Amino acid sequence: MKKIIMLVTILTISVFFTSMFSYSIVTAYTTWETKTIDFGTNDKAAKAAAEQLTKDPSKKDVVMKSVDQFGPSKDFSVSYKEKTSMELEKKELDRGGPTTTTTGPPLCGIIGRCESAETQASCPNDCYTTVSISPNVAAIAGQEVALTIVFNDSRYVAGHNAKYSLTIDGIAWNAENGCNIAGVNVTPTADGVGTACIWQGLVKDCTSTSVNGYLKVVTKCNLPNNLPPTSHSLIATPTFYSEETILTGASVKFTIQQKFDFFEWIFSFFR
Repeated sequence: MKKIIMLVTILTISVFFTSMFSYSIVTAYTTWETKTIDFGTNDKAAKAAAEQLTKDPSKKDVVMKSVDQFGPSKDFSVSYKEKTSMELEKKELDRGGPTTTTTGPPLCGIIGRCESAETQASCPNDCYTTVSISPNVAAIAGQEVALTIVFNDSRYVAGHNAKYSLTIDGIAWNAENGCNIAGVNVTPTADGVGTACIWQGLVKDCTSTSVNGYLKVVTKCNLPNNLPPTSHSLIATPTFYSEETILTGASVKFTIQQKFDFFEWIFSFFR
């Protein structure tokens, strides 16, 4: 009987000292993160996504929005708030002394969606830059075009300035040859959708959608007058100033057609 009592006492002391010198503390929190999905002119896809997100208990405040584009078309997007839970910190203490291990959400969690803590550097398949111009086929040198630049990156803060470096075939495209938005600090409206954007204190022919982690600007530029009739490559590289960060550039191809010269056509009959 004494042996049994002694064994129970030893086990109790072991558990006591184990609990003293080895334990874990896990701190967690839950937030609602605002997100936006851009569907371009595809209103049916935007409506279907909004209906699907409304049924998801981890989403709330689902809103489908439309923004007038240049011309008769509209851009459609869906914004919503997503429940985000993450393990913030785990602390362990053992006989060797205290150690701290900090963990966060897994990087690149959902393919194709730029989520919290994801960046263009860490998750290039989810977070990236896109650029487009319209028209991009059979345009004419000097013609006015609509320029759209979009990027997503969790480090970007809504309403913060961004600057764009633009090149066509490696040559700068800026105010000197047709595109005023290049190389200047563009200020969007925080949490605005299709609202006016400003640079150098003046409201230009520019609209923006700016939320945390996402910025889209649409403006008008004129193609350079000296572009020959062939295929060309436009590259746009954004920099934003939530913390000065140069993002990955995006490129798009477009073609220039030969200008029709009436007098040249007439003279060709007499050669």
